[in-house]
Amino acid sequence: MTIFSSVLSFLRRGQLLAVFLCLPVAASAAETHAWVLLMQNPDKAQSLISISKSEKDHLVSEGWKLTGEGTLSMDAGQNKMLLTRMLRMEPDIARRVATSPEEIAANTKEGFISEGGLGYALTSEEKDAVPVHRFSKGDRLIWVSGGHEQYWADHNGWKREPGIFWLKAIR
Repeated sequence: MTIFSSVLSFLRRGQLLAVFLCLPVAASAAETHAWVLLMQNPDKAQSLISISKSEKDHLVSEGWKLTGEGTLSMDAGQNKMLLTRMLRMEPDIARRVATSPEEIAANTKEGFISEGGLGYALTSEEKDAVPVHRFSKGDRLIWVSGGHEQYWADHNGWKREPGIFWLKAIR
């Protein structure tokens, strides 16, 4: 056995060990942390669902309110819906979260572009799940989780929509 083949054999064993060490991490990647954020403004409020801690931290430092947090699944399945973040830059910046292919198509017709899928939210309540409600005002839509922020929306001319999903509780 040459030195080259010994090194190659060692690397292969190391790769195998790395695979076994990474399996628990890969198994836990079936869910991702998600935050519901709201920029309160009676007429031009905006909401955002983020799966990036650095984005969440930046938005909070800019005055956005954290209204809820939980997890999204990375796997489709029964009683789940894909959340897709959408953005429109003109005539002013507007954000939406689409919960169906039909909503994505309708938002695209209104000039929104997809920022991509965030993960799968629950379509029915589970124990300790975090409810996220949709409100509208004119052509604007926001998603709000916290009770205080729902009260704020209800009392500032926002109409509660039938749309609702749940984030899985953080365990």
